[in-house]
This record gives sequence, C-alpha cells and structure tokens, in this order.
Amino acid sequence: MHRTRGTVAVVQVDGKVVATVDLTLREPQTLRITGLLGPLVIAADGKGSIRVVESTCPDQICVHTVPARSPGDQIICVPNRMVIIIEGKGTNTDALTQ
Repeated sequence: MHRTRGTVAVVQVDGKVVATVDLTLREPQTLRITGLLGPLVIAADGKGSIRVVESTCPDQICVHTVPARSPGDQIICVPNRMVIIIEGKGTNTDALTQ
C-alpha cells in the first residue's frame, strides 16, 4: 500500500490546537510548546516529517517514536497531554474498479 505524504501537522495540548506546521515547506522548522509537565521541542525536517526531539515526560516514548509523515499518523505524549496529528489530501485505501 502506498502512503501519501501529509501536508499539515496539527499540534494539540489538552485537546486544544496550539500550533499547525506546514509540512510542505522545504526548510527545517522548530517549534517549542508547553505541555502539562513542561516544555516540548518539536521539529519538522523540511522533507515532510515531524517528530518530538525533547520532552519533559519521564519515559520519553514520544521522543523515541518514529517521525510522523502520512495522513492519520500520530505522535502522542500522554503525560504532557500532547498529540501531533498529520492531515493531508488523499487516502491510504486501495480502489476497486468494475
């Protein structure tokens, strides 16, 4: 199955959108946000993916999660109540023709 690239990463903290990141920009971007436990650093690589590079959570699961890049991909930091959701055009389903 071919995975399409996302166009926008929506960053939420405690259910509220705190930032959107344009993943189509071809330059690296760094975003600093504040979660429930403290600051997080999020980086878009300029190639269509985004990841958490620093977090104040104890287990660092969000930091070790693979970068998100396709619509529907998510990165979640439960202790900080932060989620990154990738949105974009297209779907990841196969079509059948008659």
